[in-house]
Amino acid sequence: MEFLAAIGGSIVGKIAKSTIEPIGRRFGYLFYFESNISNLKTQFQHLKDTKQDLQNTLDLATRRGEEIKQSVKNWLIQADSISEMVESFLSDEGQSNTGCSIKCFPNLVLRHRLSRRAKKMAQSVVEIKEAAGKFDKVSKVSIPQNIIETKGYMVFDTRNSILKGIMEALRNNDIRMIGVWGMPGVGKTTLGKEVAKRALEAKLFNDAVEVAVSASPKLEKIQQDIADRLGLDFHAKGVQARALHLRHRLRTEEKFLIILDDVWMKLDLLEIGICLEDDQKGCKILLTSRSQSVLEDDMGVDPGNNFKVELLSDSEAWTWFSKIVGDSVLSDENSDEFKDLATQIVDKCACLPLMIITVAHALKNKGIHHWKDALTRLQMSSVDEAIYTSVKLSFDILKKEEARRILLFCSLYGEDEEISINELLDLCVGWGLFKHVHTLEKARNRLQTLLDELISHCLLLKSKDSVKMHDVIRDVGITIAASEDFKMYNIRSNDELTEYLDDNNKLKDSIAISLGPSYDDECLPSRLNCPELLLLLMKGREYSSLPDNFFEETKKLKILYLYSLRLKPLPSSFCCLKNLQALHLVGAVELGDIHLIGELKKLKVLDLRRSKMKQLPEQIGQLTCLCKLDLSRCYNLQVVPPHVISRLVNLEELKMIESFRNWKAEGLVDDENRTNASLSEIKKLIKLTSLYLEIPHVNMLPKDLFSTKLERYYISLGDCYVYSMDGSRGLKLNLELETSSLLKERGFQMLLKRSEYLHINKFNGLKNIVCELDKIGGLAHLKALKVHGNDKIQYMIDCLSMETNHISHDSVLPSLERFSFNTVDNLEEICHGQLRGAMSLGKLRKAEVVSCNKLKNLLPFSIAKRLEEIKVWYCSMMEEIVTSERVKDAINSEAVDRIEFPNLKRMELDHLPQLTRFCAECDTSGTPDQGHTLFNQKVALPSLQVLDLKSLQLKRIWADQLWQTCYLQNLRELSVRWCYSLKYLLSFAMARSLVQLEELVVYGCKGMKEIIIIKEPTVTFDDSDELEIMELPKLKRIRLDDLPKLIQFCSQSQGQGSKQLMFSDSTSAFFNQEVAFPSLEYLSLRGLSRSMKRVWPNQLLVSSNLRTFDLEGCHSIKYVLPFAIAESLVQLKKLSVRKCLEVEVIIMLKEPKEEVEKIDKKLLPNLEHVELRDLPNLARFCSIETNICALNFIRKVLITDCPKLWSPRDEKVEYFSGGLDMSSLNSVQQRVPYDLLVPNLTTKLTLYACNNVENLLSASVTKSFVHLRTLQVSDCELLKEVVFTEESGDGIRSHKICFPALKILRLSHLTNIEKFCAGDHIECLFLESLEIKGCPKLSTFISRSTDHKAVPEETDMDSVATQPALFNNQKITLPKLRIMVLERCNSIIEIWHVDDTKDRGQQSARSRSAIFQSLEFLQVSECGSLNKLLEANSSVSFENLTDLKVLKCNRMEYLLSPSAAKTLVQLEKMGVSECEAMKGIIAPSSSSEADHDDDKLFIASFDNLEVLVLDSLPSLTSFHVGKCALEFPKLSPVVVAGNCPELRSFCGHGSTITTPKLTTFVRKRTEPFRDLYTWIEDTDTQITIHDYWFKSLTLDLETDDKIELQEEGGSIDINTTIQQFWENYHPQK
Repeated sequence: MEFLAAIGGSIVGKIAKSTIEPIGRRFGYLFYFESNISNLKTQFQHLKDTKQDLQNTLDLATRRGEEIKQSVKNWLIQADSISEMVESFLSDEGQSNTGCSIKCFPNLVLRHRLSRRAKKMAQSVVEIKEAAGKFDKVSKVSIPQNIIETKGYMVFDTRNSILKGIMEALRNNDIRMIGVWGMPGVGKTTLGKEVAKRALEAKLFNDAVEVAVSASPKLEKIQQDIADRLGLDFHAKGVQARALHLRHRLRTEEKFLIILDDVWMKLDLLEIGICLEDDQKGCKILLTSRSQSVLEDDMGVDPGNNFKVELLSDSEAWTWFSKIVGDSVLSDENSDEFKDLATQIVDKCACLPLMIITVAHALKNKGIHHWKDALTRLQMSSVDEAIYTSVKLSFDILKKEEARRILLFCSLYGEDEEISINELLDLCVGWGLFKHVHTLEKARNRLQTLLDELISHCLLLKSKDSVKMHDVIRDVGITIAASEDFKMYNIRSNDELTEYLDDNNKLKDSIAISLGPSYDDECLPSRLNCPELLLLLMKGREYSSLPDNFFEETKKLKILYLYSLRLKPLPSSFCCLKNLQALHLVGAVELGDIHLIGELKKLKVLDLRRSKMKQLPEQIGQLTCLCKLDLSRCYNLQVVPPHVISRLVNLEELKMIESFRNWKAEGLVDDENRTNASLSEIKKLIKLTSLYLEIPHVNMLPKDLFSTKLERYYISLGDCYVYSMDGSRGLKLNLELETSSLLKERGFQMLLKRSEYLHINKFNGLKNIVCELDKIGGLAHLKALKVHGNDKIQYMIDCLSMETNHISHDSVLPSLERFSFNTVDNLEEICHGQLRGAMSLGKLRKAEVVSCNKLKNLLPFSIAKRLEEIKVWYCSMMEEIVTSERVKDAINSEAVDRIEFPNLKRMELDHLPQLTRFCAECDTSGTPDQGHTLFNQKVALPSLQVLDLKSLQLKRIWADQLWQTCYLQNLRELSVRWCYSLKYLLSFAMARSLVQLEELVVYGCKGMKEIIIIKEPTVTFDDSDELEIMELPKLKRIRLDDLPKLIQFCSQSQGQGSKQLMFSDSTSAFFNQEVAFPSLEYLSLRGLSRSMKRVWPNQLLVSSNLRTFDLEGCHSIKYVLPFAIAESLVQLKKLSVRKCLEVEVIIMLKEPKEEVEKIDKKLLPNLEHVELRDLPNLARFCSIETNICALNFIRKVLITDCPKLWSPRDEKVEYFSGGLDMSSLNSVQQRVPYDLLVPNLTTKLTLYACNNVENLLSASVTKSFVHLRTLQVSDCELLKEVVFTEESGDGIRSHKICFPALKILRLSHLTNIEKFCAGDHIECLFLESLEIKGCPKLSTFISRSTDHKAVPEETDMDSVATQPALFNNQKITLPKLRIMVLERCNSIIEIWHVDDTKDRGQQSARSRSAIFQSLEFLQVSECGSLNKLLEANSSVSFENLTDLKVLKCNRMEYLLSPSAAKTLVQLEKMGVSECEAMKGIIAPSSSSEADHDDDKLFIASFDNLEVLVLDSLPSLTSFHVGKCALEFPKLSPVVVAGNCPELRSFCGHGSTITTPKLTTFVRKRTEPFRDLYTWIEDTDTQITIHDYWFKSLTLDLETDDKIELQEEGGSIDINTTIQQFWENYHPQK
């Protein structure tokens, strides 16, 4: 029982404990309700105090820019959360309402719950508050997120390839360092930022830092910039200690990019703390620099990972400029002038990004005057200060003073000029630039080293055998050179020359002057006062010459370069140049006696290239210091006296290519009378290291002529034309003799062994090049081989014969880079047999064969796979390019998956009728090759950029299957011509791979039906009916020509189950929705199928970049542009439609006019040029009359043979609104619809073959042509006048006619025109050129009356006495007329009539001046009624006339009145030919003129007349029949040609004629000069006269039969000479 009691007690106790304790706690919540609530309030207040203290600390950290730790942020969130709970609890109304409904009796349940919650909340508050005390630091130094801005970067093609290459290098784990280099301002820094931005976006790096290094790098700053990005604090001081700290920190970075921008010199990365070894695997470096050598040589960047940033292309420069200034500025209707200025400004920015950005931002939102001023400053080379500072820093950083001087030499040359390295060498030698360098070869090596440095620093651009300067670099160079430190002046204009000459001190201290070809002789001083001058470069124009005393004050001159000047004779002051060391007389138009050169004893360089001398002066032999003599291209040089060359004992370089060839043959006995030197003299030149010679005959060769000292040579042996040569050592052999005798006996073996260039032409006995030449001399250095016209050569390499002759295969032509075989009729193989040896042809990159009709293949695959360029033309037996039997062996595989030509960039295959394949299928699976397919599915051409195929008998170019293996992703130009068997060009899949294609040309493929063919379903539709369109993203130019079966560009998809195509009308259009060309700029379609009804469907989207559209010979097209297409062509500038027989409308609008005109824009807003030719059914430009077809920017429109385009005036028709050429008007009463033009925007107006129109433009509209620059009217059969005056009730209205901007006027082949216009006065203030040709009825230019008649051809002169002159000073104002040509105008009896009866005195003088003050060129021919140029007593002045020519004016007895002749002070050339009645050039004095001269002696001075030609003048008795005193200070030559039987004297008895420079008088009995006519060319910037007669005159005097009298040191008595000639030719008289 006790046991049970005990058990029971225990159980009861536990039950009591487990029951009573919870009950006690619950009662405790009731008992301690107030205290729990109070404790909660206390702890909550403590929490708020803690939170406030912490917040104060956080605010302070935030102000310091520190970042709050995440744990603290989390605590704040928790504290805010519990605070919100406590506040909600304490404010709950239940706390104050704990009683029940029975008053004074508490609600125990609610009190219990609230007390319990309060206690637990208090505990949580305490815990949160205590957690705040555990924070060691609440913040840390912030590392902000790296946000890289690339505001100045634009996506361009010239940048994309570089960016792509850099990104690929960054992805390559093996590449740790990458370089970017380029000239100042090209955008290296911006590109680096774009790289960093894209690399971070692509997650290639976690972070990146950009550090500016600069020309004066500070290592501490570089370290600090990197450390700041890493959040690293340097506690240690000193570069080394910080470097260790930084290096340790970089080890922890997994992906970190460091960009070191603007590196100028070697930078020790280890000293900074950057180590690219294994301990910093996650770090990569991108370096930018101006210098390629700094990156590669100093910083160790691998050349393959060093990327050059090129200049922008022209289109990219324009795009960027437009984007900055605002496209709206350049596309607004009133911005034509802005566009002109923008074009010139962008051109002056020279594609340099920094220049474009600077100028464009400066002009943004600025007015037209700002733009004009900017252009003026740019034209004056006003470089932006930032750009100048940048380039100047590059100049200053150059280590060698020699490099700086060479750069300044280059700045003396012209803009964009190719600066010859040889010329620079001459400048350096003449200047004495290289100290302690005493030979030309050493100087050349030093120069090349310095040029490489300048090119590496992007201060010069490399070109072939020359260098160039970018415009901006040159402008800065000119500024630096002109500074006080250097005093070297590049004078580029007359104004600049005048300014320099006016400032005496400026040129007086100069040491170098360059004077370009834009100066006038008149601006030159008679004496150049530059006593310190060392260098003078002058490039003249034709007939430019120098004053006699020009060099008297330039006695220190060391270098003189005269180009294209008349130096006959040399200025007498030439003898003052005793210190001259380099003399260039290059391309002298005339070169007189140059014996004075022999007095220049210090001369080291003499360059007489392209001089017209016949004999080398013996005095040249006195120049014993001469080390270089250049006589290249002296085509007339016939005599080199003996013992001249051999006396030049210090000569190191002799050049006589395309020059002297009359060497004395070896073995002939010397005699005193021999006139030419022998080649043996060259053997005496023991210092000779460079020799360039032509030797036409072997018998001229002495033995052992050529020394082993020759470092550079080009020897042409045999009678053959000398082509340009690459390399420094070359041979050309054109002989009919045995190979061995030439090589062994004549000493060519040594030359052959060292040659880099070999040209073989008709070399008898040579069958195997390598076996016969390599065996003897070796061809180890040969880089280029050219074989032409040899009918014996069978092989270039005969491997079988090599073995027979024991010639090793190991190194056959190891340096050969290219070969060319042309018309080698017996050539069977390039390489016969299998060539072994890794070095054999190991550098071959270009192979060319032309007209080798036995050749069946080009090369084996083992060699061909290295090629970069293949050219095979006109080889009638060529079957394949790469021999198939070698492929399998070469790649050592039974089944070949791919035949790759990894380096091939260009291939031209032309006229190869037997060609069936490029390289045969080598797969042994038995799958047959597709017949007549050029490239099978295994051929890979990953680098091919240009493919040109002509006249091949192929059915396909590529196999249709497996297009991926073709690897044509880099193809840029594809041209296929005259491949008649092709039915299509590309499969759809093949075309899809051509992502880089920029130009497509298909011509004359008569069987071609489609360009792209779809053989499988390719167009799919989803629920939204979206098309899958194949895009050729970079295609810019398409030309399709003479393809009579071509119906569509791409065939329609035939996929089964397709929904209705989006474009219902696309089936009849040439282009459809299958292919898109987003970049297309040029489209030409000519001679396509008659089945083609339209070019585009109505709704197809077309490239908005299209600028030129050319359509010709597409006869079934009725309209050219649907409205939707025209609306999208916002960049179209040129539109040409020709020979399309059915075209009725250019723009077809099917939409209602009201809907169309709601569109707030104009169609074709940038159209500048329109050409419409041979369109017999064209009736309208736009199908409806609408204001959106106002073509506001057209500058030129040509309309020819469009008879339906013009309708009667009462019918409203839409016409062009711009520049206009018109032809073929169809109504006699019809006038050109000038009222429908917008003439204020026209710059060129041409009217051609308007055969039924009597007049063209009204006088009232002429003033509206405010920009009309050119007016041309031709071949209009019924045209009577160009400008007519409107009639009123009282008759013809008085009207002044004005063309405000007209510069060029041409009237030609107008058989019925009587006058240009009817009116009171015509004013053309800017007219410069007037041509009137083939206008037989035109007698006056302007007339009010219409009753004057044209002069019949047989009319007696008395009956035309009352006819008006062509021009009357009271009716016409032409103040700037420079050029006038009159031809076949038989009704003109007088050219000028000056009416002095009105307002005599000042008014008369003004009127004369207004007409004649600027006339420079006058040519009159075949004007049968013309008897005088102007009235004999007229006071007309020809003060600026330089050229006067008269031909076939058979009624003219005298050319000039005495008063007019006296005004010809500027006349340079006079020619009179085939004027049957011409008695004299100057007429006898009239009574009115004689009255003013008591002695009746005519006196005149023709101060500038240089050439006088009198040709076939049967009535001519003398130049002037009376007594006269004439001076011709510059006259030489005088030419009397053809039939002049009466010419007995030059002037009358007792006359005095002064001709101090007349050394040539020619009397020719030959036919008259026929090439008298002149071509006048006009461009947007200038009008140029091409006068072929006077240009060819000098050459004609050298070659034609003639009698010539020359007197050295004196002048010809012209009167006596003419009389003697007359007596010789007419002894019977």
